[in-house]
Amino acid sequence: MSVYIICFFKAFFCIEFIKCYITFYRTNIQWYKKKHLCPYFYFQYPFLNKIWDLYESFDNSVEGRFKTLYDSICTVATKSLDDDKTKYHNICMKIIRNLDPNCENQEGCISHSTRCNNVNIWLYNYKDKKNLNKKYIIEGIFQLSRTFSTVNKTYECPYYSYDENFEEPINIILLKMFDYNTDIIKSTLENERDPNYSSAQRYLCKFVELHKKMYSSYCPKKLTKSDKENRTCDELGTLKNSYNIFRLLYPQISPKIPSLEATKEELLDICPSIQAEHSLQASVDGHSGSSTSKIPATIGTMAGVSSVFALLYKVNTKFYLNV
Repeated sequence: MSVYIICFFKAFFCIEFIKCYITFYRTNIQWYKKKHLCPYFYFQYPFLNKIWDLYESFDNSVEGRFKTLYDSICTVATKSLDDDKTKYHNICMKIIRNLDPNCENQEGCISHSTRCNNVNIWLYNYKDKKNLNKKYIIEGIFQLSRTFSTVNKTYECPYYSYDENFEEPINIILLKMFDYNTDIIKSTLENERDPNYSSAQRYLCKFVELHKKMYSSYCPKKLTKSDKENRTCDELGTLKNSYNIFRLLYPQISPKIPSLEATKEELLDICPSIQAEHSLQASVDGHSGSSTSKIPATIGTMAGVSSVFALLYKVNTKFYLNV
């Protein structure tokens, strides 16, 4: 009899652990995405590994033959500070280095606009992690970056605050990744044997689901909207046009990805990843009821969730060691 009692308690505590774990996942995943943007995206969408590697390189310590030049620029940028001078000098060194158009490795060079966009996205994550709240200092650092170009006098990369310009800025960043990476998405989806095929398809499924959610939340036909809502809707409109053009230009890819006009049923049909997320959501929402009946399905899902947290920890550890 004692064996059965022990087995009962083991099963009970296992069920309770799973319930708590799922609740923790739901509660903290949005916080995690906000605080650890790049590691989260790195795991979710590995087909964009070149972009994640670029962000990781942005975090590296500043070394090399231009270090003295960067140091002199950052001394000017932070001269008005008493407190936090060291902290802002350090971030200045990275920003200036990351914006420097003087590319020594020509094969690895990227265009100025691409560099500017990616530095702003990288900084969105970095400034929260380091509690960088002096906007005027950050703006001044970006303005000083114009001194790099002796040939192109119009060289400029303005600081762009996603928090101030958009509702749900992390979602806007995730959506804008489409515009910045259409070539990679196209080449990946053209080959179903590509190891990153499912990752690229999963991203576009999330793109459509997220776009529909954001549009319905912030772009209803009402007379007055805040400036933030207007900018958010304008950006969503631009992204909608880009996505529709992408589907028209590549008809061989179009059947593999959902339309922005897809119904909920059509979206779930073409996107197994969305279906899996909804199944997890349903399990969590009902966990206070007859949880025992859901345990076999939940255990299967939790194996995936455990892998998520293990990999996020691994990637995030690497991410912080480079700061």
